[in-house]
Amino acid sequence: ESYSFVMTNFDGSRVYGYCRRLQPLDSSLPEVISIISPIDAFNMYMTLLNEIEARRRISFDQATELIAASFGRPLPKPGKVCHIRTLDISGDMETIFLNRSADNRLENVNYESPLYYLGTDRLVKVFSSMLMERRIILCSSNLSVLTQTVHALSALLYPFQWQHVYIPLLPHEMLDVLCAPVPFIVGVLSVFLPEVLKLDLEVVFIVDLDKKNIVKSQGDESTILPKRIQKALKTAVNMCKIDAEARNVQWLMVAEAFLRMFIETVGHFSNHIRTQQDGNRIFQKDGFILEVISKEVREFLSWFTETQMFEVFITNHVEKLDFGTS
Repeated sequence: ESYSFVMTNFDGSRVYGYCRRLQPLDSSLPEVISIISPIDAFNMYMTLLNEIEARRRISFDQATELIAASFGRPLPKPGKVCHIRTLDISGDMETIFLNRSADNRLENVNYESPLYYLGTDRLVKVFSSMLMERRIILCSSNLSVLTQTVHALSALLYPFQWQHVYIPLLPHEMLDVLCAPVPFIVGVLSVFLPEVLKLDLEVVFIVDLDKKNIVKSQGDESTILPKRIQKALKTAVNMCKIDAEARNVQWLMVAEAFLRMFIETVGHFSNHIRTQQDGNRIFQKDGFILEVISKEVREFLSWFTETQMFEVFITNHVEKLDFGTS
């Protein structure tokens, strides 16, 4: 069983954990192989975990030899390859190639999980709550389903990024984190849900993925997005679900459906970045909102432009313009 987690430091930087749980033949207890890294490269580390697991099923020594060979190797840059020389399961010397994707945005993104466990209506409600930067808790008894769903939901925000507490798998000892008065997206094992419900939680959206139902909500989730945008989004997602022939690219179709929503609502943002006489660039929010004809979309933008994810997005874009990289 594979799963992953993310730890957020006080400065906002993140550390990524990649895990593989297995039952060795020479042990009565299950083991977990964990890799902790400062970079988000799911596919690369899953390749390494596959190699470690294959050796661990033969002997502990073969697994530790590969782990030792991996230590000290420089992290490859995006689009590059890391080479690790070690003994294979037959005892012969081999080279393992670890490819780091040039664009990891859709790595470990399995949209089949949220589509199946949430369904279209609940998926759009969770997405709307994320845009409002609310407190969101997902529950499941399955580690892989839980972490994959949390990762997939976070990826739907592209080109924006969740700026608050983000914990795909919250340990039992850290349940008190849910009482913090800050926005978060958190995954919790279902066995702990009764304890979560006993906490004094306000303005929280809780979904039980196993039972496919909303446990707690504010009741306004269906009104957050403009009706026309919401209808188009649901139609696109439903088309992704029924197009069986395109199942192998379903994840891309879902991602594009949500990306089109952002293009339609905020795609004109660059028209309202102005250069002042002193050379500084500013974003003219009022003009950005007023350019939109639809009253509903203007109302949506009036609060969305106040979110931290939008502010960081604009700030990063302006900085790229200043450095000539946009």
